[in-house]
Amino acid sequence: MNKSAFTPNRPLHILDIDNLLGDPTATDTQVINDCLGQYRAHTGYQNGDHVVVGTGCNALHVYAVQSCWPAVQYVRRPGPDGADYALIEQALIAIERGRYSHFILGSGDGRFADLYDEMTTRGYPVFVASRPSALSWKLRQRAGENLIYLPENTGPLGMV
Repeated sequence: MNKSAFTPNRPLHILDIDNLLGDPTATDTQVINDCLGQYRAHTGYQNGDHVVVGTGCNALHVYAVQSCWPAVQYVRRPGPDGADYALIEQALIAIERGRYSHFILGSGDGRFADLYDEMTTRGYPVFVASRPSALSWKLRQRAGENLIYLPENTGPLGMV
């Protein structure tokens, strides 16, 4: 399939919000909004971009995150790294459907290195957006110049 014949110039943002926040139980909406705002500003997010956000299954955390960015798709899965696996599954479906021009992976988690490889093998540009302190060596090596550094979080989570 020639994806350029079918794909609009639109990215799919794949956000591992727990990694970006550095806390899978965060419920402070100010901190969550700050984190999401920094992500949008640094990645060039535009209205109309598609976004999939993975969260853990802590109900208070999920509610807080969803209240901060309600108009996007959320995926959850219980268990260790369940949200990561749910995000990977959604990204693989998107790759197969060929509806996006490029991908922005909002996570520094090395678990996404194989997904990064799959996307680039299929010819998609992939950008990695992460806080420096959360960026794995695997993703840093793969992303090279397609790396977007996000500011470290500040505030009640006790970071920076």
